[in-house]
Amino acid sequence: MSDCELPYQATKNDKKKIIKDWQELFPFLHTGNSKLLKKSLPLLMGIALQYDRINQSYIPIFYITNLIVSSTSLNVCQRCLELPYATEFWISISDHDKLYKSASDWLMANFRVLLEDKPIHLSSLIQVFQKQIESAKYPNTQTIKDMAYINGYFSRFQESEIYINRAVDIIKTYSEFDAKSTFSIDNVTTLSEWETKIRNECSCPDLLHDRVSQRLTEAKFDKIPNVPLIVD
Repeated sequence: MSDCELPYQATKNDKKKIIKDWQELFPFLHTGNSKLLKKSLPLLMGIALQYDRINQSYIPIFYITNLIVSSTSLNVCQRCLELPYATEFWISISDHDKLYKSASDWLMANFRVLLEDKPIHLSSLIQVFQKQIESAKYPNTQTIKDMAYINGYFSRFQESEIYINRAVDIIKTYSEFDAKSTFSIDNVTTLSEWETKIRNECSCPDLLHDRVSQRLTEAKFDKIPNVPLIVD
């Protein structure tokens, strides 16, 4: 490439080819908005292809969304439990054919249990979330809250309480760091209000099931077959 030659930028046809190539590797995942997803209620999970701002490269990441929690962009369920587990591969568009299979191998090596076309055990899912919680520089209240909701969805009230108590302790310890953003997301102003809201919702599985059904319909993911989450 000469000094004045710009890197190749992806066209719409390039992006269609790229998502098609990835779907051939994961034929049981369903495509939408540069994502390949499977549904294991109350979650959507799979692979997101995130392009840089000028469409010269992309990075595939493992993507997981909790449909129970509030969403500001329901078509992609963006307010979520989105784990920032990026691969080591930033793939330039011109190198896609050479690198995307290596990137898929990396994803499968790290998230095979969640990317395979088979039912998922809740315990395996918790291990992934626990890794995210433990690897964070600061305790992540939102991830812990998500775990409380997921347990409440399956009527695992004792486990849900454990996560709620953990989140409350973190907010008390890191109040300046965590409380403002946490309360803003949940539309409350005090820890007492937040704790009451989360406990009430996590103790009502019917409410959580209805919320997931509504968001699936609004996001147009309701037709995707469900791969069961097995409570163990």
